[in-house]
Amino acid sequence: MIISSPATHSPASRCGPPIAIRPARPAIAAFCLVTILTGLARSLPAQDDDPADPPSAEDCLQVAREFEELIQTGRSARATQLIDWESIIASATSGYEETPQLMSARRGFKSGFASRMRESGGLTAQIVATVEAGGGYRLLRMHEVDGNTRALFRLLLPQGGGVNYHDLEFHRDQRGVVRIRDMHIALSGEFFSQTLRRAFLPLAAEVLGEEDIGQANSEYLGHLDELTSMAEATQAREFEKALRIYAELPASMQQDKNVLFLRLQASQNANDEAYAETIADFSKFHPDDLCIELLSINGYILSGQHEQSLAAVNRIEQRIGGDLFLLVLRAGILFDAGSLDEAEQSAREAIELEPTLENAYWQVISVSLEQNDFATTAEMLTLIEDRLGIELADLTEVPEYAEFVKSAEFRKWIRERQ
Repeated sequence: MIISSPATHSPASRCGPPIAIRPARPAIAAFCLVTILTGLARSLPAQDDDPADPPSAEDCLQVAREFEELIQTGRSARATQLIDWESIIASATSGYEETPQLMSARRGFKSGFASRMRESGGLTAQIVATVEAGGGYRLLRMHEVDGNTRALFRLLLPQGGGVNYHDLEFHRDQRGVVRIRDMHIALSGEFFSQTLRRAFLPLAAEVLGEEDIGQANSEYLGHLDELTSMAEATQAREFEKALRIYAELPASMQQDKNVLFLRLQASQNANDEAYAETIADFSKFHPDDLCIELLSINGYILSGQHEQSLAAVNRIEQRIGGDLFLLVLRAGILFDAGSLDEAEQSAREAIELEPTLENAYWQVISVSLEQNDFATTAEMLTLIEDRLGIELADLTEVPEYAEFVKSAEFRKWIRERQ
């Protein structure tokens, strides 16, 4: 499943999005998609640690800052070492009868997972790739949930693509070293161990029998072929076929969040109406999930319900405790609604409070181009170059800047850059 400072990525030649910046239509990365397709087990929370020596808030902050620096500087292999994959796999494969066959299956699962990590680089490599493509990863704050210290990170997707949030938990591993125990991913609506748990389900069913893995899991296994076909159809860009397969599933399966994610993958590429209907069903079946709030913003925009979209942003702000990128998100919604002055005001506030927030500059430019306020266009382009160190594309080749290129402000801006 979404999801920081853009100043950490290498400058790239670009002209920014002269459009409303909206939340992403979340594409689930291949590494996570495999686990989502593999099963539908009821997830268990991460295993409790021995409370005798829990990590201090300062210890957790130190690890969080190191993780942030490693991601921002492209050292994904080192970053992944800060994650206690042993603990995550233990949580993902717990809760079954401990037979010799199950323990053997767990060892095989662990070996296969490690092999995929080596081949793909894993979760941290995906985050680094997002940052290097123009996104960003930033520690927003440390906070406490049920007595456990967490670190909330913001993942910005490239080219105004949207936002995701990662909430990291910590513990001491078997050697006493403070590491990341698990990661809650907002756009998937669950911890990574819970996503991984579903990948283990078919193995558990094979060695224990379907009668010992629970009714909901048995129902999933009974429809595994249809879900696999649905995923394959989506990957083959046969989106309507994937949606037809979904429509034939029983109601209980259609309402499951992870099956809805498969439907989302198909519908977001099929047409706006199908995408909006999927988001509406998501909201109906899982109204209290943060990922639904993130998804619903686009659904409201597509249906012209900008007030509801802004209300969803407000609810997200309350749920996560605030994030300045939400000012940019509001600006994008206001831009789409035609409230251009309010959109610019919101984006400028974001720039003032977080000067490295690149998307905010592009949103002001979007407004300025719409209003033919070319002095502001030049002002923002200069800041993007000088403050953020970003190399701009040749604007004379970008259709959205055609009127700006004809203006006196453009000629003056060109002279000042020489």
